[in-house]
Amino acid sequence: MKGLFIKDLRLIKNQRNFLITLALMFLVLIVTGVDASFFMGYVPFLLLIVTMSTITYDEQDNSMGFLMALPVSRQTYVLEKYLLSASFGVGGFAVTFVIFFITEKAEGSSMTPGDYLLVFMGFLVFVILFLSLMIPIQLKFGSEKGRMVLFAIFFGIIGLVYLVNKVLTVDFTQTAFYQTITQLPMGILMAMALVLFVIFVFISAKISLGVMKKKEF
Repeated sequence: MKGLFIKDLRLIKNQRNFLITLALMFLVLIVTGVDASFFMGYVPFLLLIVTMSTITYDEQDNSMGFLMALPVSRQTYVLEKYLLSASFGVGGFAVTFVIFFITEKAEGSSMTPGDYLLVFMGFLVFVILFLSLMIPIQLKFGSEKGRMVLFAIFFGIIGLVYLVNKVLTVDFTQTAFYQTITQLPMGILMAMALVLFVIFVFISAKISLGVMKKKEF
């Protein structure tokens, strides 16, 4: 496991120019006053895409076959990808949430602790969902086809949400569901989010492991 982490971190290090450019771009956006919530939705997904590039490198020049010839099980390989992706995705999200919180407080925001928690949990659920989709799709279809499948899924979801809003013309913030969720105690919200995380990741990991077991190298 440790060897896989070191390998992937060195692969990611090779993309340092991209990461430095990304950091500078976000710094410029912060200085120019871009809404900090933008970063919570953007940074984690970019970092997850960076971690997924390690799978692409592993599949080049039959490198995966070499890895599986080492004392590394397919289960360990899958587990390491989830831990690596969670470290970058959730870590990036946590940093951007802190930036969002600080900027909102500096601007005298009227958001309550419950509102901040709801924002935190909402974005984090999407990060975990994206991670749970990316890894099995990347393992199954590879880099190019995987991106196409992933984009098709997300554009399909966006299109569905848009059509539902157009047809139903309902303000989600005024629905009974939203009002009920926002009134729940923080402990219950956190427990619900944790259950969702476990379900997403468990199903995703089972699918990913099934894909890996069927691969021939």
